[in-house]
Amino acid sequence: MISPSKEEVKGWLDLILHIHDEVIEFTGGLEGVRDIGGLEHAVYSILQYRMNNPTKIFIHAAKVYQLLATRHYFYDGNKRTSHVMAKTFLFLSDYHFTPKYKEAVNFIIEIGAGKKSVEDIEKWLKSSTIKINKNNMKRLTEEFALRYEEMKNKD
Repeated sequence: MISPSKEEVKGWLDLILHIHDEVIEFTGGLEGVRDIGGLEHAVYSILQYRMNNPTKIFIHAAKVYQLLATRHYFYDGNKRTSHVMAKTFLFLSDYHFTPKYKEAVNFIIEIGAGKKSVEDIEKWLKSSTIKINKNNMKRLTEEFALRYEEMKNKD
């Protein structure tokens, strides 16, 4: 079984912490990590699964959602951070998760409450995701920039 290095875990942990900080700054809430050891273990588990199952992209993203939304590693923003991280993992695998956060929030709340299995989340992701290719990259990039500007201007 392939395992991630300490450097890989630290790199992804730093990314998740940065994204969480941005989520809290952008949307409000309490700053800080409640369980850094648990979060490190979650990152290790996520990376190990990805390394050993590189073609199971949607299960991988579903595990990201489930682990980060249900375990409450942060004082606040767990579900929001899980959403951004799942979208990031999908994007890095050339997939775009299409629902806006407001459209996805009820499902995400059910994930956080432990009411959705990894298989449920995987099915939802597959039904709400498009493959990124050279034909749609420009449109998706423009759509992302527009969504970001809309969120940014709400403050």
